[in-house]
Amino acid sequence: MIVPIFLHGGVLHILFNLLVQLRLGVDMEKAIGTVRFVIVYFPAGIMGFILGANFAGNGIASTGCSGSLFGIIAVVLLVPSLPLPLSPCLASPSPIPFVLYNLSPC
Repeated sequence: MIVPIFLHGGVLHILFNLLVQLRLGVDMEKAIGTVRFVIVYFPAGIMGFILGANFAGNGIASTGCSGSLFGIIAVVLLVPSLPLPLSPCLASPSPIPFVLYNLSPC
């Protein structure tokens, strides 16, 4: 169930995921701790694949940690009381390119 989180569909895909992971994931993990980060990260990735499979055509594989990263972005947006450090990692670059790339049809 978690194997597709570690697979990616190309160089651009892994670069965008790494960009968001390094920019947002590091600060998020520092703010909520490693255990809570894992509790958000892996279930969000698994649910992303389960929900994505409902909308994908037959035989189309889903790869990447985009579902996990969307879960992290959701926590950042939905829990404003988190003591996130005010760092350039949260301010820029924005997750908008990541979201647009992952929502675009391939």
